[in-house]
Amino acid sequence: MENLTQNFDVEQFLNEHELYVRAWQVDKDIFNKFDKDIIIEIIKNNYSFINEHGLTVSDVQMYIDIQNRFNARTQSTKKPNPADVLEVWSNNNKIFYQNAHIEKCSYNDTGWTWCEHASSHYIDIDCFSTSGGAWHDLDIKNIKYIGTAFKTIWTWGHTGARGNGGMYIKVKVNKFKLVLDRKYIALVVSRIFNSDYKYMIKNWDKTSPCFYSTQSCFKTMSELKQYLKQRHLKIGKKLLCNNFYHEIIGDFDMVQHMSKKEYDTIRGNKI
Repeated sequence: MENLTQNFDVEQFLNEHELYVRAWQVDKDIFNKFDKDIIIEIIKNNYSFINEHGLTVSDVQMYIDIQNRFNARTQSTKKPNPADVLEVWSNNNKIFYQNAHIEKCSYNDTGWTWCEHASSHYIDIDCFSTSGGAWHDLDIKNIKYIGTAFKTIWTWGHTGARGNGGMYIKVKVNKFKLVLDRKYIALVVSRIFNSDYKYMIKNWDKTSPCFYSTQSCFKTMSELKQYLKQRHLKIGKKLLCNNFYHEIIGDFDMVQHMSKKEYDTIRGNKI
């Protein structure tokens, strides 16, 4: 890297790249030692850490060293390793989880496990202290390599273990696919008793007869049928594990996303 001039304006650099930290929180020597693109990436991934503890040369070097270790491992093998990503599919060709976490373990016969929603605390390239859930046994003979992916792990920065002391690091890992012998049921509908509303639609928990949040409630069957018709859905058979609930058949994304730019375009930027 070329040495910066004495007049290099860190604050101007941060503003130009829309990086929301203060200039005094970033060690100026970082800009002499490292590529600016990696500095931008690190800051964007670590606002909480930098705003509380600052960003040092040692933090940036650690970030790059860990990235390089993962890059080398991912390029060298297509076999599963701790922190690789697992796509979990149903037997009716739906995805349960797109970014599950693979990890080694010592408490089952296979020596492997996977986590649906993981916070992956990096200790070493093959060692993690991972929180989150739920956890499941994994037989790696049943998974298929499907490419590479980027995921975010974290480890303690220069201040060690303390509030907002974790640095988040983007790493490249291998990605695998697992197909479970279990059907994906997105939504169910049931009758409500002792209420003005008579029917409710809920998300179906894919692993047990429990439920996520209620999506909608209706006072009449005609309202329910109209709602379903507008979304090209229909009421299916009763679920054997819970006779109060009927499966809803069809594909419909209950959560719709729109960027701020798309929203402003549609509304014409009018207050």
